[in-house]
Amino acid sequence: MFRQGGNSFREKERNIPIFSQVDVLVVGGGPAGFGAAVAAARNGAGVLLVERNSFVGGTATAGFVNQFRQMYHISGIPQEVVKRLGKTGGTDPEAWRGYYNSAAFDLEELKFVYEDMLEQAGVKVLMNTWGVDVILENQEVKGVIIENKSGRQAVVADVVIDASGDAD
Repeated sequence: MFRQGGNSFREKERNIPIFSQVDVLVVGGGPAGFGAAVAAARNGAGVLLVERNSFVGGTATAGFVNQFRQMYHISGIPQEVVKRLGKTGGTDPEAWRGYYNSAAFDLEELKFVYEDMLEQAGVKVLMNTWGVDVILENQEVKGVIIENKSGRQAVVADVVIDASGDAD
């Protein structure tokens, strides 16, 4: 227990409830995590995406980095994002074809496009949730410990993708 004058507190050992068991767990909802989650779900996997913010998009939305760059050979999911943004007025879908191969976008529109695509793919999303530790079995990652307003919980997964941006 706590000792007066100490600089740490030893937490009592406890059982952590399992929140979910999924095929693929993606930690981080920035462009990489978003793309991985959508691709996995479209290929039939049960996917849970854990995002620390109250919205997806990573540095593109939370960091106000609102320009697609180096888009010489855009295809697949990124191309779909640009086309959807173009339809909503969130970007000029032809701008990236120009000399600089870049296009500015409305970061609020990007949030909606990402969320729509995740929902349409069938990805379950937990916002305001941190991945705080890994579950290891014989040096193999079997899941992640998460924390949010519901407390500390476990997610067990066949595949864990760390797209947190900082590998925490």
